Amino acid sequence: MSKEEILTDEEAAKEGKKQRLQLSKFEEAGIERFSPSSFNAFRTNRITWALRYIFEHKSRYWMFSAYRGNVIENEIKSFLSNEKEKSIEEHIQSAIENYHHAIISNLFKENGGVYDKTIGDFNKDALATKLKSVTIDKFPAMVADILRTHNKLNSHISLPAFTNPDDEDFKKQLTKMEKEYILIRQGITEGIKYFAQIKGQDIKMQQRLECMAYDLVIPTIAYSDFETKEFIYELKTVAPAKFPKDFNKISLGHKTQAAFNSKYRKKVTKLIYVSSISESVIDQYHKDSFILESAKLGLSASQIFETYKSPRGGKTTKAYAEKKITEFLAPDFKGLEKPEAIRVFDFTLKDAERFDKVNYVCAQAINTLFEKANKNSFTQDIKFLCWSDPEGMLVDKDQKEAIQSIWGIELQETEEEENE
Repeated sequence: MSKEEILTDEEAAKEGKKQRLQLSKFEEAGIERFSPSSFNAFRTNRITWALRYIFEHKSRYWMFSAYRGNVIENEIKSFLSNEKEKSIEEHIQSAIENYHHAIISNLFKENGGVYDKTIGDFNKDALATKLKSVTIDKFPAMVADILRTHNKLNSHISLPAFTNPDDEDFKKQLTKMEKEYILIRQGITEGIKYFAQIKGQDIKMQQRLECMAYDLVIPTIAYSDFETKEFIYELKTVAPAKFPKDFNKISLGHKTQAAFNSKYRKKVTKLIYVSSISESVIDQYHKDSFILESAKLGLSASQIFETYKSPRGGKTTKAYAEKKITEFLAPDFKGLEKPEAIRVFDFTLKDAERFDKVNYVCAQAINTLFEKANKNSFTQDIKFLCWSDPEGMLVDKDQKEAIQSIWGIELQETEEEENE
C-alpha cells in the first residue's frame, strides 16, 4: 500500500470518527432530523431555538396562527379531494369549528397543553359535536367555563396566567384569538377560488421530502402543502402588515423554506399569500376612485365634497379632494392600486439555489455549535454557546420562566401583536 493510500485511509478513518461523534451529540440532544423551519428558528434567535430543540421546552400558550393555518389548509384539501362540493360558507363554518376544537384540545397535556386531569367528555368526537352549536360570540364564555372547571381540578400544578379568566393575560389571548377569524374567512374564500383552477388535476398533499443535505450527518425534512407534476403550491395566510407587495418583501423564512422544497423536488414553488382587507382600506379605495372619476369629468373639489358619500355613510373634506385631484391629474400618476386579498409569486429554481445557501450556512452554524460542545459537558456548553442578545426578543410568560430557570436571566415578556 502506498503512502498516499495510507494517508487517504487515515483521513477517512478520522472523518468517520468525527461524524460518529457528531451523530452521538445530536442523539444526546434528541435531534434526529432538521428542517428549514429549525434553521430559521436558529437564525432568528438562538435562545428560543435552544429552548425548543435542546431543552425541549414547549410553551403552553395557544398558537392561534398555527391553528388558523392548519384549518385553512384542511378545508382546501377537502375542497380539492371531494367531488361533492360544499359552499364556501360551509367550508368557513367547518374551519371555525376545527379552530375552536384546536384551542380547547390543546389545553390538555396529551396535546402538549396545561392540564393533567380532565373532567367530562373531551375526546375528539364528543368535543366536535359540542362545538357545532357554539357560535363565535359564545365561544369565549365556553372557554372560560372549561378553564374555571379545570383550574380547580388541577390546583396541584402551576398554571399559566392565561388560564384564569379574570386575568388580563386571558383577555389578551382572546383578542389574539379573535383576530384570526377574518383571516380564516379570507384564506378559505380566496384559497378555494385560486385552487379551483387546478381541481381535477393529480394533486398530492403534504408530501414528505427527506434528504441528506448541507454536509450534515442527519437528514433534513420538509413537507409541501400541495403539489402537481409541474408546481409546488404553498398557501400563506398573513396579517395585512406582513402581506408582501412584491417578491423582495417576502420574508426570508418563507424563501428558505421554499428554497429547500424547490431545489430538492426540482419544481417551481407558487407562493400564495392571502390577507384580510380592512373596511378602512376599502372605504379609502372607494373614496379615491370617486374623486378620480369625478376629476376626469371636470368636477371641482367643492362639488366632490358636496356629493361624495361612502357605502357606509362616510364623507370627505374639500381639502382632501383638492389634494387628490392634484395628485391624480399629475402627468406621473400611474393609477390607483386596487386592494388585493391574494398575491401569488413564482419562486424559481434559480431563486431556490440562491436562498438555499442561507439554509446551508444555518446548518453549518448548528453543526459547528455541536462540534464545539464537549461531549462530557454538552448541555452546559450548548447553553452558553446559544446565548445571544435578548433585547427586544419575543417571549411569552412560559418562555420567560424557562429562560430564567436555565440561564438565570430575568426578561420582560414581549409578545408579537400579529402572527404569521
